[in-house]
Amino acid sequence: MKKTILDINNVINEYNKCKNIHKVAEMFSTSHIRISKLLKENNIEINNIGKRKDFTEENISNMIYDYVEKHLTMENISKKYEIRIKRLRKIFKDRNIKISKWNGHIKKDKKNIIIKEKKQYEYKKCPYCDWKTKDVHNKSHSYQKHLFKKHNIDVEQHLKEFPEDIFYLKSVSEKKHLVECKICGKLLHLIDKRHLDKHGITKQEYIEKYGDNNLITKNTKLKLQVCLQKMNENDSWERKTSKYESNIKDFLKTNNIIFEEHNRKLLNGLEIDILSNNIG
Repeated sequence: MKKTILDINNVINEYNKCKNIHKVAEMFSTSHIRISKLLKENNIEINNIGKRKDFTEENISNMIYDYVEKHLTMENISKKYEIRIKRLRKIFKDRNIKISKWNGHIKKDKKNIIIKEKKQYEYKKCPYCDWKTKDVHNKSHSYQKHLFKKHNIDVEQHLKEFPEDIFYLKSVSEKKHLVECKICGKLLHLIDKRHLDKHGITKQEYIEKYGDNNLITKNTKLKLQVCLQKMNENDSWERKTSKYESNIKDFLKTNNIIFEEHNRKLLNGLEIDILSNNIG
């Protein structure tokens, strides 16, 4: 492979601009060894940043001044004084100049450091064991849940022994109208299928074990009855009908049998899809 013919004047000019043999070699698509050889043959002094130089105290003080006062980075000082950053750090370290490992800036002394005190939490402790909770306002009802699960004690029994807890359990005593799940002790307006699925039990199994007296509150029951009544009175409410139901209706209509749809009065809220002469 033939060597490329180099114009020595162009090589010298480019070297004087960047002072880097490798960049000049890359520019002319040749090796840095060949560029170095050409420069030496033409008596051009090669800038060797890796060559160890002996700096005077005046030079070192200038470096420190540039770093501390002018806030030059390590890289800029390295290029200015033709010294490796590693050696520059050593010079600074020997003279107790604080430097940053990352960006070459001066480390600032931390002043007025405010040590935050640990927040002191209030706790509500269980009188029967070592359990405690941060919920001092009893928003999550964790206290009565603990009493029920761990000690099998309900709120009324507990208040007989510890009446001072009435202020803590005030929200519970005010919610006596809610029904209590006999499995987890949670207070609810309605113990429905969704809640019982969490305990892996059906509604029928729950009723057989605990009875059906405490499944829904009176207020909730009344509200549901009002909602159902409004739905029945609303003619625009579109009710879903099954295929079998529609077939029976068609049969009754073709035989001119009078019937009533969606009756909820006869069975106190339970819906009868088709009612004809007291036959549903």
